[in-house]
Amino acid sequence: MLPVAALLAFAIYSYSASTSHQSQGVIMHIHPRIEIFIDGQRVAIPANIGIDSNLWKDRSLERYGMPMPDMPEMPYMSPLHTHDTSGVIHVESTVNREYTLGEFFDVWGVTFNESCIFDRCSGGSVVILVNGVRNSEFRNHVLNDGEEIHIRFESTS
Repeated sequence: MLPVAALLAFAIYSYSASTSHQSQGVIMHIHPRIEIFIDGQRVAIPANIGIDSNLWKDRSLERYGMPMPDMPEMPYMSPLHTHDTSGVIHVESTVNREYTLGEFFDVWGVTFNESCIFDRCSGGSVVILVNGVRNSEFRNHVLNDGEEIHIRFESTS
């Protein structure tokens, strides 16, 4: 009888933990990390992308964002955002879905594709390494927990 009671207690605990987590709105929470280099120079990733209205240009994902009850002027944050300058992208979503690298750049308002990054759109190329392996997905790369994304733009002139 004791194993059944223990199993029942575990099931009740698991259910209450998952529902309390959902009541806060978080269903998905992962942390990929990004580094950007242009001609060998590291580009700073700003804090508060997707939180600060100046660093949140595309709001098409807002419906999946987290509520921010302490900030009435900004009631939600983007599901793709940064908290600091470490390069960690916080994917905190009220739905379980795939988010892409291109969507992160859209939220930030930065041009990014296979030939452009920021204002660099000619005379060079963009290379992406994900966990040290060259990646050809660019904007369509699906973000995963713990991965290291290195983006390099190298001028040819």
